[in-house]
Amino acid sequence: MQIKTLSEIEETNERTKLEMLALRDAFLADPNKSELAKRCFERKLYRLQGFQWDEIMVRVPESMEEMQAKIDLEFINRDEKPEDIKTLQEDHLTYLQIYQRAKDTPAKLQAVSRRKNALLMLRKMEA
Repeated sequence: MQIKTLSEIEETNERTKLEMLALRDAFLADPNKSELAKRCFERKLYRLQGFQWDEIMVRVPESMEEMQAKIDLEFINRDEKPEDIKTLQEDHLTYLQIYQRAKDTPAKLQAVSRRKNALLMLRKMEA
């Protein structure tokens, strides 16, 4: 564990902010980045610019998939089945990324498997 002074933390944050500002347009335009990754990138950049959390959430609100995945997370952590997939067009990568935060339970394995299968089916349909 490292112990840093406030000035070291501020210097690191300023350097990170400048690097992120330089990469912002390319990162957000990259079709290989998930929508969740893009939203998280923007939220972190706003945080580094000094915005409060409530201001950030107004500027970059949670998607419907993020909100539902967080609700699912509560079920998974209790080893209960989350809500069924409604359509194949859902942002399955967002669900998968949020599900990774869950405790290792049989419900997590099943939920991850269902989302991966749905993602594979969607990609086959798009091909």
